Amino acid sequence: MAGLYDIDIENCHYSILAQMAAAQGYQCTEINDYLANKEKVRDSLAAEFGISTEQAKQALIALIYGAKFSGRAEDALPMIFNSTQLAKKIYLHPKFLALRDDIEGARAVVLKAQEVSRRTIKNCRGLTIRMDESNERQQLAHLLQGVEATALEAVYRLYPKEIVLLQHDGFTSTKPLDTERIEAAMLEATGYRLEVEAHIVTAATSALQNLQHCVGGVGISAAETVLNALASAEAVLEPAE
Repeated sequence: MAGLYDIDIENCHYSILAQMAAAQGYQCTEINDYLANKEKVRDSLAAEFGISTEQAKQALIALIYGAKFSGRAEDALPMIFNSTQLAKKIYLHPKFLALRDDIEGARAVVLKAQEVSRRTIKNCRGLTIRMDESNERQQLAHLLQGVEATALEAVYRLYPKEIVLLQHDGFTSTKPLDTERIEAAMLEATGYRLEVEAHIVTAATSALQNLQHCVGGVGISAAETVLNALASAEAVLEPAE
């Protein structure tokens, strides 16, 4: 799979939420600061608590979906940090607390602005969620995911032959794509200004060799190496899907 291109929507859900809230007159001070300094924030959390930047990133993503400040090992944030004690320390970090509060404020004004019909709210895909069978975190996620799906669909319409995999907040293509054209298409389709970042798919030669050696050790010959997200899709989806 080396040579393919991953194109990610940068801070997709934070960006959408900030713009949704701004449309209702709520300025997301902490969210906007994070959007402007994402690498610095992630690196700072990683260095202070001895976690990876990927763990910091995943924790911040979980936060926007309303992950609870839980001490239970099976809940989202303790699982990301691999420690309930570490999770409890991070919960007290000023930036983490400020982002949580800003997300809660934005969520409140966004949900208040939604049109309610028969105890349901509808996202931009036309899909509904029942308010009496869901909590506010799930309702916000429903709205954010609707915008995200619409953005991805708009990009796929531009490049149906080049895009081989749609992912959670981005996609994989067989060649470099025009990012300005992509951003314009997402803006037109959703009304939200989203930015994308592209990078080539690579894998460390030593890691691949070690993997092949391990597989070979149990008598299996690897025919090819496939990007994990694409391999997962191919394993469970029909070609048409």
